[in-house]
Amino acid sequence: MAIEQLSLIVMLFSIGVEATNFTVQNRSRNTIWPGILTGAGKPQLMDGGVQLKPGQQINITAPTGWSGHF
Repeated sequence: MAIEQLSLIVMLFSIGVEATNFTVQNRSRNTIWPGILTGAGKPQLMDGGVQLKPGQQINITAPTGWSGHF
């Protein structure tokens, strides 16, 4: 999977917001499996990853204070 084929749009909000929303979209012609690695002591999102078919996108809500990598 080429990184440029995976579009990650991060919407961060100002202080006082209780969650952050991430939109992950597969713009390639192949199925991809983006992984989510959570920081120490933070809740796991989407069971650690998700399968995305071509053209599919998902919205992921992370609680306040969540840290990790996609």
